[in-house]
Amino acid sequence: MTIFKPMVVPLAQKSGEICTGQVILQPILLKPDRLLVPTMPCMHSTGKINMPAKYLSRVVIAGLLWLLFAGVLPASAQTANPTHPGAKPDNAACQTCHGGGKGDLTTTDAAGRKRPLHAVNEDVLGKSVHAKMQCVDCHTDVTDLSAPHKKGTVAKADCVTCHNTLWETVKKEGKVAENPGLAHVAAKVASQKQSIHAKVDKDDPTKTNATCANCHDSHAVVRTKPGTPEHDAARLAGPAKCGTCHEEHLEEYSGSVHGKAVIDKKDPKAAICTDCHNPMGVDQTSKDEAKKGMLAACS
Repeated sequence: MTIFKPMVVPLAQKSGEICTGQVILQPILLKPDRLLVPTMPCMHSTGKINMPAKYLSRVVIAGLLWLLFAGVLPASAQTANPTHPGAKPDNAACQTCHGGGKGDLTTTDAAGRKRPLHAVNEDVLGKSVHAKMQCVDCHTDVTDLSAPHKKGTVAKADCVTCHNTLWETVKKEGKVAENPGLAHVAAKVASQKQSIHAKVDKDDPTKTNATCANCHDSHAVVRTKPGTPEHDAARLAGPAKCGTCHEEHLEEYSGSVHGKAVIDKKDPKAAICTDCHNPMGVDQTSKDEAKKGMLAACS
């Protein structure tokens, strides 16, 4: 006797969505020539497949056997089910749609308009300082697995708020010495608040000149040691990062002796922007304090 296992088939991509994922068939409605099958596509709450009649008997048998022997959905499917009571998005669920290995990702917003979908490289995240965290530890406003997400009343992910909260907790628990990384970030945050980057953007008063995310990819923050290939690569990439906002300065730097050494000769020991300009305390270079900092960096 042949027993068909529950069929798992790929879901045809729907217009405006990027997740193709897999679905578990649960036949619920028969028609003369079609079987209407609800699906669970990539954490999305909707989607149907019309099954040709020639597959009807196989799917029906598979569905009945599944209901008989399984009784309930597997744990993985329950996690992926946006209607499952108490379901909390985990990193694996988030990566189903946000996986960086899928190339350029797009999705459709609530108004039906296409927009880019943030991609996260799982390998890079796994090596970062945030590797042990869950996505929803920072993205607390994401409370479900539907697309687009049904956002809660909590504010969006914010580096400063999160780090300040962690730092206050560490201080209250007397664990400052055990968390030098948090101490470093706390000092940088305090300095950044006094910098020109924290001032209101003249073109858009609702924003500041720059936030943490403008310079740092929170999914790829990696501690590097001087002299290592990773540290050298980070230094060589620095000027281009600054140049995304400071285009004219990058052009001028590129023609300088420092810029030619970094950009053309790939010399990580040559001076980059942050050797002279403190991004967490950027101020007018004409001021004495800034000049003293530059002299210290050169000596």
